[in-house]
Amino acid sequence: METLPISGEFEFYWHSWETIGDPVYIWGPRGWRIQFPEGFPFDSRYGGYGTYRFVLLLPDSLNQIGLYLPPQHSAYTLWIDGQKVATNGTVGSAPDVYKGEWKPQVIRVSVKKPTMMCVLQIADFSMNTGGYFYPIRIGLPDTVEGRHKVRATSELIAFGVLVFVGLYCLLMYIAERKVHTLLFLGMASILFALRTITHGEMVYTSFFTVDIEGINKVRYLTLFLLPLVLWGFFRQLHRLSFSRNGPVQDHEGRWLRAVDIIMGILSGGGVLVTLTTPARCCPHTFDFPSVCGNPFYFDSLPSGSRNPATQCTRLDPPNRIYRISSYRSEGSAHCFPSIVGQFLL
Repeated sequence: METLPISGEFEFYWHSWETIGDPVYIWGPRGWRIQFPEGFPFDSRYGGYGTYRFVLLLPDSLNQIGLYLPPQHSAYTLWIDGQKVATNGTVGSAPDVYKGEWKPQVIRVSVKKPTMMCVLQIADFSMNTGGYFYPIRIGLPDTVEGRHKVRATSELIAFGVLVFVGLYCLLMYIAERKVHTLLFLGMASILFALRTITHGEMVYTSFFTVDIEGINKVRYLTLFLLPLVLWGFFRQLHRLSFSRNGPVQDHEGRWLRAVDIIMGILSGGGVLVTLTTPARCCPHTFDFPSVCGNPFYFDSLPSGSRNPATQCTRLDPPNRIYRISSYRSEGSAHCFPSIVGQFLL
């Protein structure tokens, strides 16, 4: 059995740490900038904060659930039934009291009743898109913990292999400087290793913490440098191939040199922007999960709704409740067009 991402339309209270007053309804996880209505008081150059609220309806047979909170570029505090269960960084209503942090977490929560009120307080002054982008995942405690351990272990192994290959190639290049392919292959391996360790489970957080601005800059620097290094590697292979088969034709040589210049300008420009501007000036990349079947399913229902196996209802404001059931009827995957991509990997 796998885990389930908690995603959908949530109640949202802008610039408030309390769920009082009239909320707006926005999709989570998704950035604020791309979904706030026109005229909404969100300044992407500054950032902001707010509070999400939703309700989980769980099967009566559950005594405990596991929650996986993925790394976010923001700071948050998660409350369940009035109890603080997780924090990431330091939430604050201004940049000088706010501290974002990349830190994955796995927690166990006791189920005392089938209805759980969840409140997620988020502050984001780190990225210009605002909000959070990676869904909280729910499942059986052992399943959630096992998934995190497998992913973290695989990423740590990949990081170790890439670092080993990179250092080996660089040492071989130092010993035999004429083989430039080893230089570019070594640099590419090190860059891939840095991207591995700063994405996914971010296993470095088990040993030390790094300022979110620094991690974001590493992510963007590797993003801009990798195409240039990989192009250099293939250029060296191309050069070796033609050195055996004869000289490169003039028109082909001019075309390759033009690509060299273009790649250098684009990568150099990206590196310059990354080093001289805050990370919030760079665009955020999105991860779109795959969709497949699972014994759990996730839907939105009004309070007191009828059996979800026999009726599918789209919820309208103001009462937003999310239901997690341990079964799924035939065709239920098509009952809720407002919920997209909610079946588990």
